[in-house]
Amino acid sequence: MNVDILDHDHFRQLVEDKVLGAVQQHASEYPVQISNNPFKQPKDSKWVSLVIKSGESVTRSLGKKFIERTPGFVQIDIMHPAETGHAAPKKLAHKLAASLYPNKFAYATVTQANFWKKLVDEAPTTGSYFRIMARVFFWYDGFVERQS
Repeated sequence: MNVDILDHDHFRQLVEDKVLGAVQQHASEYPVQISNNPFKQPKDSKWVSLVIKSGESVTRSLGKKFIERTPGFVQIDIMHPAETGHAAPKKLAHKLAASLYPNKFAYATVTQANFWKKLVDEAPTTGSYFRIMARVFFWYDGFVERQS
């Protein structure tokens, strides 16, 4: 029987804490949309959207314990009214991505979270909004313990 002591929610909380802290520091006037949470989109305004996408975990044996590595990326979108310039939202996207990259963190059951690559670029305009997309790629490790 395996007991999973890796908690994806701890990783999610780590990411949300880091990014929300950076938003508070650099752009407190921006509301933040977090995936799977209620959010009312501002009309004719700006906001930040945060999504965490995890890939398939890989498990490696360490004897009685196993290490479980999960890859993925964090996507931070800066939504800004179209035709109001892109330099400020692009600069903000770099600052918010920098709250994660290049860093390694440990948090609760996540033994190591490694943010290893950052990409910031313009994305297609969505309706009347210009979007700057920042992606920070990661992998994180946690342990799975085998119980007899």
